[in-house]
Amino acid sequence: MAKSHTADQIIESDLDHSHQRWHHSHLTCSMCLESVGHVITLAIMTSFLDSKASLVYEVP
Repeated sequence: MAKSHTADQIIESDLDHSHQRWHHSHLTCSMCLESVGHVITLAIMTSFLDSKASLVYEVP
């Protein structure tokens, strides 16, 4: 269930490694813990990571 980055594939090398590492730990914990609170936390973390990534990589 990898998130498809369409326009952001230029920065794949650095960004995807941290994304995949984070997604992997999320997947392993979501297998044994599937609560609504966990899903909400996951959504917040995902949006935080995405905004942080765009902050880091969208430097003029």
